[in-house]
Amino acid sequence: MVATCDGRCVGFLELDLVAGRVETLYVWPSLAGRGIGTTLLVHAERLLIEEGKGQVEIEASLVLYERLLRRGWENHGEQWVERSGERLLRYKLTKRLNAVET
Repeated sequence: MVATCDGRCVGFLELDLVAGRVETLYVWPSLAGRGIGTTLLVHAERLLIEEGKGQVEIEASLVLYERLLRRGWENHGEQWVERSGERLLRYKLTKRLNAVET
Protein backbone atom coordinates (compact mmCIF):
# COMPACT_ATOMS: atom_id res chain seq x y z
CA MET A 1 0.00 0.00 0.00
CA VAL A 2 1.22 3.49 -0.80
CA ALA A 3 0.16 6.81 0.71
CA THR A 4 0.51 9.76 -1.62
CA CYS A 5 0.18 13.52 -1.37
CA ASP A 6 0.26 15.74 -4.46
CA GLY A 7 1.35 12.73 -6.52
CA ARG A 8 4.33 11.90 -4.31
CA CYS A 9 4.83 8.88 -2.08
CA VAL A 10 4.74 9.96 1.58
CA GLY A 11 4.52 6.49 3.12
CA PHE A 12 4.08 2.81 2.40
CA LEU A 13 3.19 -0.48 4.04
CA GLU A 14 4.15 -3.99 2.93
CA LEU A 15 1.75 -6.65 4.17
CA ASP A 16 2.06 -10.45 4.22
CA LEU A 17 -1.60 -11.47 4.10
CA VAL A 18 -0.85 -15.17 4.56
CA ALA A 19 1.28 -14.67 7.70
CA GLY A 20 -0.85 -11.78 9.04
CA ARG A 21 2.22 -9.63 9.33
CA VAL A 22 3.25 -6.07 8.52
CA GLU A 23 6.66 -6.47 6.90
CA THR A 24 7.43 -2.78 6.44
CA LEU A 25 5.78 0.47 7.51
CA TYR A 26 7.42 3.74 6.53
CA VAL A 27 6.30 7.35 6.62
CA TRP A 28 8.46 10.23 5.43
CA PRO A 29 10.01 11.55 8.72
CA SER A 30 8.91 15.16 8.26
CA LEU A 31 5.29 13.94 8.03
CA ALA A 32 5.33 11.65 11.08
CA GLY A 33 2.49 12.15 13.53
CA ARG A 34 -0.07 13.21 10.91
CA GLY A 35 -1.96 9.92 10.76
CA ILE A 36 -0.43 8.57 7.58
CA GLY A 37 0.94 5.42 9.23
CA THR A 38 -2.27 4.95 11.19
CA THR A 39 -4.31 5.15 8.00
CA LEU A 40 -2.08 2.58 6.30
CA LEU A 41 -2.42 0.27 9.32
CA VAL A 42 -6.22 0.63 9.36
CA HIS A 43 -6.37 -0.44 5.71
CA ALA A 44 -3.99 -3.35 6.39
CA GLU A 45 -6.10 -4.49 9.34
CA ARG A 46 -9.24 -4.38 7.18
CA LEU A 47 -7.57 -6.53 4.54
CA LEU A 48 -6.45 -9.04 7.18
CA ILE A 49 -9.96 -9.24 8.64
CA GLU A 50 -11.32 -9.88 5.12
CA GLU A 51 -8.80 -12.74 4.86
CA GLY A 52 -10.13 -14.20 8.12
CA LYS A 53 -7.11 -13.31 10.26
CA GLY A 54 -7.63 -12.75 13.98
CA GLN A 55 -4.46 -10.80 14.66
CA VAL A 56 -1.66 -8.83 13.05
CA GLU A 57 2.00 -8.71 14.01
CA ILE A 58 4.87 -6.31 13.39
CA GLU A 59 8.47 -5.81 14.45
CA ALA A 60 8.81 -2.13 15.27
CA SER A 61 11.48 0.45 16.03
CA LEU A 62 11.38 2.35 19.32
CA VAL A 63 9.56 5.33 17.78
CA LEU A 64 6.87 3.17 16.19
CA TYR A 65 6.72 0.89 19.24
CA GLU A 66 5.61 3.70 21.55
CA ARG A 67 2.91 4.85 19.12
CA LEU A 68 1.57 1.33 18.63
CA LEU A 69 1.40 0.64 22.37
CA ARG A 70 -0.88 3.67 22.73
CA ARG A 71 -3.13 2.14 20.07
CA GLY A 72 -3.65 -1.18 21.83
CA TRP A 73 -0.81 -3.31 20.46
CA GLU A 74 0.80 -5.84 22.85
CA ASN A 75 4.55 -6.13 23.39
CA HIS A 76 6.07 -9.61 23.07
CA GLY A 77 9.66 -8.65 23.79
CA GLU A 78 12.76 -7.00 22.42
CA GLN A 79 14.91 -8.33 19.61
CA TRP A 80 18.27 -7.19 18.32
CA VAL A 81 19.02 -7.35 14.61
CA GLU A 82 22.14 -6.46 12.69
CA ARG A 83 21.94 -4.28 9.59
CA SER A 84 25.09 -3.17 7.76
CA GLY A 85 27.22 -3.95 10.81
CA GLU A 86 25.02 -2.05 13.26
CA ARG A 87 22.90 -3.61 15.99
CA LEU A 88 19.35 -2.25 16.07
CA LEU A 89 16.69 -2.76 18.72
CA ARG A 90 13.19 -3.70 17.63
CA TYR A 91 10.05 -4.91 19.38
CA LYS A 92 7.72 -7.73 18.41
CA LEU A 93 4.12 -6.56 18.75
CA THR A 94 0.71 -8.06 18.02
CA LYS A 95 -2.82 -6.73 17.90
CA ARG A 96 -6.08 -8.66 17.92
CA LEU A 97 -8.34 -7.88 15.00
CA ASN A 98 -12.06 -7.51 15.46
CA ALA A 99 -14.51 -7.23 12.62
CA VAL A 100 -17.04 -4.49 13.31
CA GLU A 101 -20.59 -5.61 12.65
CA THR A 102 -22.93 -3.06 11.09
